[in-house]
Amino acid sequence: TLTIKLNHYMKKYITLAAFLAAGTTFANAAQTVVFDFGRTDEDSYKTPGAICIGTGSSPYGGGISATGDLGIFSGSYSFTQEASGGYYSNSATLASGENNEDGWKNHLTEMPSGWGDTFADGLTCQWNGSSGNTFTLEFSNLESGYYDLSVLGGYYGQDDISSTIKLTLGGATTTETEWTLVDIGGNAAATTKSGVSELASSPTNTENANEGYTFDITKIFVGESGSLTVTIDGTGDVGWRTPLNGLKLTFIPEPSAFGMLAGLGALAFVASRRRRK
Repeated sequence: TLTIKLNHYMKKYITLAAFLAAGTTFANAAQTVVFDFGRTDEDSYKTPGAICIGTGSSPYGGGISATGDLGIFSGSYSFTQEASGGYYSNSATLASGENNEDGWKNHLTEMPSGWGDTFADGLTCQWNGSSGNTFTLEFSNLESGYYDLSVLGGYYGQDDISSTIKLTLGGATTTETEWTLVDIGGNAAATTKSGVSELASSPTNTENANEGYTFDITKIFVGESGSLTVTIDGTGDVGWRTPLNGLKLTFIPEPSAFGMLAGLGALAFVASRRRRK
């Protein structure tokens, strides 16, 4: 009889623990807002559920800007592009390896891990008549806590990508950050850094090849100011282009007070049952 009662209580404990764990996980699941930069004239160029920033199919000579709410979690954004050099597009000519629109061969033919095909198009700072080379994305009114960030920029085709592209974080605490920088052209091993606020890349710069970069940054701490600024700078000389295709910002909620209290309650429940036994 004792064995039967113990098994009965154990089932209760296991069921309760699973229920509490599931509830806490659901309440504290990470949330990601996605930005898709590039062409906005057709749905096939857009990532479903993403904030899409860009223009139509025609190249443009001036910088662009955009503002809005993040939607998925609290906060807003302000995006500015210092100057523009056209667009990088994924078109029906992908299979031939050519994109004849305005002479550009400018799509990514292979996407880095974790980035879908719709990120093959993107924006680019600078063109032959411009020296602008900076993208700036400012986040405000964010909830205090930890955030992860991933950024993709690249294209296929011309050997005029900026020889150095630097990502800088501002307005947040970066002492705990872990950085991974990858040359998507594959000519360099991944670079890792810890506890820094900026890191510079030297991406592949070869005609008729994928060229660009990815940054993955974890443990960015946003304080009570609720602000985070992401700046991407390329080589400042005229004619060297800085690409930006996609960005993902992930909020990592801390365990809620309810979840912590529920966990303590479960421990007290188990302890009381043991005392009764």
